[in-house]
Amino acid sequence: MSVLPRGWVATSLSEISGGITYGFTTKSNAVSDGVRLLRITDIQDYKVDWDSLPFCDDQPDPAFLVKGGDIVVARTGATTGKSYLIKNVPVPTAFASYLIRIAVSHELQSDYVWKFMQGPDYWQQIQVVSKGTAQPGANAVILGQVAIPLPPLAEQKRIVAKLDALNAKSARARIELARIESLVSRYKQAVLSKAFSGELTPRHGGKATIQFNPKLATQIDGRTPELPALPATWSWVALSSVAEVSGGLTKNSKRDSLPLQVPYLRVANVYANELRLDDVSFIGCTENEVARTTLMAGDLLLVEGNGSLDQIGRVALWSGELDQCVHQNHLIKVRPGEGLESKFALYWLLSPLGRRAIEAVAASSSGLHTLSLSKVGGLPLPLCNLEEQHEIVRRIESAFAKIDRLAKEAKRALELVGRLDEAILAKAFRGELVPQDENDEPAEHLLARIRAEREAAPKGKRGRGTKA
Repeated sequence: MSVLPRGWVATSLSEISGGITYGFTTKSNAVSDGVRLLRITDIQDYKVDWDSLPFCDDQPDPAFLVKGGDIVVARTGATTGKSYLIKNVPVPTAFASYLIRIAVSHELQSDYVWKFMQGPDYWQQIQVVSKGTAQPGANAVILGQVAIPLPPLAEQKRIVAKLDALNAKSARARIELARIESLVSRYKQAVLSKAFSGELTPRHGGKATIQFNPKLATQIDGRTPELPALPATWSWVALSSVAEVSGGLTKNSKRDSLPLQVPYLRVANVYANELRLDDVSFIGCTENEVARTTLMAGDLLLVEGNGSLDQIGRVALWSGELDQCVHQNHLIKVRPGEGLESKFALYWLLSPLGRRAIEAVAASSSGLHTLSLSKVGGLPLPLCNLEEQHEIVRRIESAFAKIDRLAKEAKRALELVGRLDEAILAKAFRGELVPQDENDEPAEHLLARIRAEREAAPKGKRGRGTKA
């Protein structure tokens, strides 16, 4: 611990507490009446819903009941060292065996001790304190040895007040920055909605001059929601009239013996506007199958089925990332024709109305939700000429780039707020956050009273749950 300001003293958690003890070992009971049981899992985001706590199966000794001013600490697992200050106890509650309680002396500001336990100095010590290999943990004896700088009581109160004020500001900043991240998807969906209503390119003229192939032409699926009006130069068409829709290959044990083994995309590789290629399987194919199913740059891949309706029809663009790559039968391939820009079709299928159309055709009376070649082929597409398609894609990507930059800056700012909070805590416990007052009673007098009080206290019997 660095040199402390005048009037401060270096001490430990055990020195400033009336005891550091383990919790009550019992089973929890959801329907009993009596004493509640506070467990690690009941403390979420530094809050406890006291009315929802389970009850103790056994009647606890009063020594296990928590009171206002106590600090409970997780003693095992990934949350080892995480603490919670109990400010008030609305219902009689015992603390469970995987918690350690620090009964802070009434001479001190419990808030001061708890705020120290949020800071970097405490956590550096906890990393040393933690025991175990597969499952980290801490015990009461070593937790009690954690060093803490103790200022005069009056300065403790000033530090707590200053930290509370600064924490309120950083909390507001976190909320606002977090809102930006949650709004990113909404902003992008708004851009896509405008793109496919013609609002992104209101002055762009021309006519949709697509030449339909009678063999691929089909009616728009009748289950499609009512389609809105389009600009005069646009047309609603079925996807299969401007693109080739085809299926993939089924994997089976017979394919293992085929000499031609090629990369094989599965549902697990395809997400919304994203391909995840860290884990790509291989499949045995005949030369004819490779010729028929090899992906080409510009192909779209749609997920045929999923347990969640909102995941059906996840679509991503293939850009030729792997040579001679084929795809699973549970992925439907859409290969745009000459009059359709691949990214235009991609963004349409990602748009709110495109998603509603996919979910509408995927639904069935049996409760199973799947796509098929005919369902995908019957999806509606708002078609304009190629020149306007290219311009729409350009404007979408330009808008998305700005939104992504904003989201990245917000994420970076959020990280900086976290670092600022740590820096403020570090300053607070070095005595640099609030001014010292030479008229404050020195902390060593305060500590002497705590020691005298502890010596004068009656010695209880040592039993289960007491400090070792």
